[in-house]
Amino acid sequence: MITNIVNGRIYVGSAVNFHGRRRIHQHHLRENKHHSIALQRAYNKYGNDKFRFDIIEEVVQNDVILQKEQFWIDKLKPDYNCSPTAGSNLGKKASPKTLERISNASKRNGQKPEFREKQMLKDYSWTKTEEFRNKVKNSRPPWAWKRSEDAKKKISLARGKGKLHIGRKRPILVTDTFNNINYLILGIKQCAELFDLKIARVQREVTGKGKYINNRYKFSYYGEH
Repeated sequence: MITNIVNGRIYVGSAVNFHGRRRIHQHHLRENKHHSIALQRAYNKYGNDKFRFDIIEEVVQNDVILQKEQFWIDKLKPDYNCSPTAGSNLGKKASPKTLERISNASKRNGQKPEFREKQMLKDYSWTKTEEFRNKVKNSRPPWAWKRSEDAKKKISLARGKGKLHIGRKRPILVTDTFNNINYLILGIKQCAELFDLKIARVQREVTGKGKYINNRYKFSYYGEH
């Protein structure tokens, strides 16, 4: 219980941890954000030294704390409590300013009376037709659409800026400079495996940044030689 020693007015509450709850009340009062406006105004007027925290009854079982709080609220009729019901806002009277703020908030985002009336007059019966249900059932999101082979080829060319791709792999042309023979290998990874090279080494070779492999093999992307 919080008591104003100047005028004797009180606030009744309950807590499992009295000292922890007292620190919370004191913090909120110091920060001018206590949920009880009446208690906050009194605190601002009289100061911290004019308020005393007391335990009026200790409860062993936590499940009856609210019942005991309600008992003392009914008996002492505290002046600073927001609600006459323990642990609830039932019976709390909102100020005209608060009611106006709630009303204005409810009218935002399409909640104006004319908007609600317009929504009620709309006919949504077409959403229950068999035709509409089949349309929704058979529809698929964009990621589920199957692309044609022509579309896949166009996408592949676009990704490679006009360079030839087979699927997602760019063919590698390997030239044997000793025998003047060309080999066509599908992709950098396969080329690296065949020649026992690292992928990074093959990438340097096909871009012209490396030397011939074993002074014999030249790598390049097919279509760029």
